[in-house]
Amino acid sequence: ATATMDRAVKQAMCAANTRSSIIVFSLTSGKLTLRSHNADIGVEGDIEVPVEYTGALALINIDGRKLLSALKVIGAENIDFSFADSESPAVIQDGEGLTYIVMPCDYA
Repeated sequence: ATATMDRAVKQAMCAANTRSSIIVFSLTSGKLTLRSHNADIGVEGDIEVPVEYTGALALINIDGRKLLSALKVIGAENIDFSFADSESPAVIQDGEGLTYIVMPCDYA
């Protein structure tokens, strides 16, 4: 879970714009897709991660570097990653009392 998310974010960042490191998180039933692109060099990538989710499509843009910082301090095997909408902060909880907030950003 945490290691899987860490790997997925690192893979998505390989195709992200190096100035912004923005990754688009697209959450659909049973799947989280991390989408990134770098228009400067014409590269884009999608990384899919299986998740427990049954709601409607949800999107949020997050700086991959900020998310990796959060994942480094979370020692739990599983995390709860949630967000209300594309303009509200993402909340990461480890189930052991640690809560990490990651602010969304504009797609660059």
